[in-house]
Amino acid sequence: GALGFTLLLCDLGASKILFVRLRQHHLDKSQDDSVVSQTSAILVLYIALAFLGALICFAAMVWSRPESLLQSFQFTLFFVFTALNLAWFSLRNITIAVDEYVYFETLEVIRRFGVFFATAAMLLSLPLTSYLILINVAWVVVFALCVLRLKARGALNSRLRGQARYLAEFWRQNGRMLFRSSIFSVS
Repeated sequence: GALGFTLLLCDLGASKILFVRLRQHHLDKSQDDSVVSQTSAILVLYIALAFLGALICFAAMVWSRPESLLQSFQFTLFFVFTALNLAWFSLRNITIAVDEYVYFETLEVIRRFGVFFATAAMLLSLPLTSYLILINVAWVVVFALCVLRLKARGALNSRLRGQARYLAEFWRQNGRMLFRSSIFSVS
């Protein structure tokens, strides 16, 4: 869990920079798609980091405890649950930038109640593996709903081609700010 939460440091302030750029794009009703493409690329990167971390977690657990594949799977599911906060934090900033904050917070309340009720269900004999699957399914549902809403608002796109180019462009355009904000984030 702690390793999953430390992935938030991988943001290095990029979400705040995206917020400023996307907010300006939204207020100007700009037709320039580069900010939206960069925002989408960052979000895909953060989701990929969470799942890459989960694969590393699974491999490390299987290596250190080869006798317990189920426990390795459970640790991995918990890692995914905590690590997806990195992408969720970015989505929060994106929704604020395009005036969808109330929608985001509604999804967040629903997700948190779902996790609460799933946790309470463990007291009524819900197996741990089922619990971990349920709380990750809750992530999938709220992510899907949020991304669909942001796509409709023009804050995200579904273009998968050129993601690396948009990431490089974002780092190039915002390198100095990222460096400064990363020092703050790491501190």
